[in-house]
Parts: sequence; C-alpha cells; structure tokens
Amino acid sequence: MKTLPGGDVAVESEKACVVYEAKTGRVIHLHRVITLRGGKAPSANAMEARALELVRQRSGASVKVLHLEADSVQSGGAYKVDLKKLKLVQSPSPAAVSFGAARKARK
Repeated sequence: MKTLPGGDVAVESEKACVVYEAKTGRVIHLHRVITLRGGKAPSANAMEARALELVRQRSGASVKVLHLEADSVQSGGAYKVDLKKLKLVQSPSPAAVSFGAARKARK
C-alpha cells in the first residue's frame, strides 16, 4: 500500500478525471482524489459532479469529463483529449493545459 511522503498515512486509492471542452478536447481542469486508509472513496459520479461544479464556476463552455488512471498524468506535461479515441494525450500545443505548472508557481 502506498503512503504519503513523510508520513505514516496509507493511501487507499487515487482517482483522477479531466474536464475538457467538448468541441476541441482542450483540458480545462484536472481533478484528483486521494483517499486515505479508513476514508471512503467517492463514486465516479460524485467525483464527476464535483469536478463539473468547480469548472462551471469559471467557464461557460460545453464540457465533458474523462475518467483516467491517477498515475497517467505527469506533472509538467501538456495534455489534451483526443476526441476520436476519448483518450488523454500529450500535446506540444501551447493551447494544451500543462499540469503542475500552477502548483509549482504557488510554492
């Protein structure tokens, strides 16, 4: 079982999803949930609802949600959704979202 860095807290599960623009595949939001031992992991529906709630506070775009493995997203990578395959792909495009850049800037 995985533990959080610097602690004895065991990680029960990790889940992730992205909210993306339905027409372009541009990722608007990465939503991650880490459930610690003894906690209750949210359902896919609950996680999706929360991610959409957060996005709709900032964006009026027509969006969709793609669920993915939490470890499939690397910090600092630029991503978009391949609309034909419904798969998250790395993108060299400056319009793609780079995960981790905002987090690094806040530190």
